[in-house]
Amino acid sequence: MELYQEDGIFFKMVMTRHNIIAMDNSDFDLRPEDVNSLLALVNTKFKIQGTDYINPFCVPSISPSGYITVYFRFITPLIGVMILFEKLELVPTCVQMCQKIEITLEDADLLKTLTKYCEQLPLEPEKLIEGSSLENIIAFNSQLS
Repeated sequence: MELYQEDGIFFKMVMTRHNIIAMDNSDFDLRPEDVNSLLALVNTKFKIQGTDYINPFCVPSISPSGYITVYFRFITPLIGVMILFEKLELVPTCVQMCQKIEITLEDADLLKTLTKYCEQLPLEPEKLIEGSSLENIIAFNSQLS
């Protein structure tokens, strides 16, 4: 993903609904609570595969305006690409980046491997509780004070 750099783009991620598989290195820090919010956004808003999603997102630590834009696209039923950027003019660039990432994954035969991995992930809530229709799960560590 580092091959596809563009000014105004903060992060690029390859992810499932519940896990980040790969994320590029950026000059910005994405806090854990931001990651949780992004995963919740994917699970609540982005349901229809074959659709590109563009959504505003509040991350004051990254953007001076406080808001960035999220572009999300499923590249398989289990795997998507999320790009966080600043200006709406970058949407065509994000579409092209997503296509390049998908082609790179396919050419390196990684898409099949990642899909197989995602099918076996034990961290999907539906797999933790059979027959469940859960979309989010919260884990509490009672060892922490």
